[in-house]
Amino acid sequence: VAAAAQQAWDLFSQDLSADFFNYLVPYLDHPMKSTIEGTASSIAEGIEVHPNSSEAAVRRLLQAFVSDGFSSQGRAGIGLAIRDCSPLLPYSLCINEVFDFILTKGFTDV
Repeated sequence: VAAAAQQAWDLFSQDLSADFFNYLVPYLDHPMKSTIEGTASSIAEGIEVHPNSSEAAVRRLLQAFVSDGFSSQGRAGIGLAIRDCSPLLPYSLCINEVFDFILTKGFTDV
């Protein structure tokens, strides 16, 4: 299946847009765990392709946690996405955005 998907991708030469994460974030609140896990991984892979999008992607994830009305499972999906992205993020982004968010909002019921 993966080979067929890669072949289709290569055939149609689809480029990943730099704002890819906006299309994926809603799937972090999907009822199926496998969809959430795949979405979290896809966001990280997208950041590998577009490293300059990491700051906007993380901000979008944090904004979704607070204001998109995600369920508890969706908020856990956001956590998975941030975990998957963390090795790719600049250190300053991890400290300034993610750590600050965890301390100020992540431990509260929003």
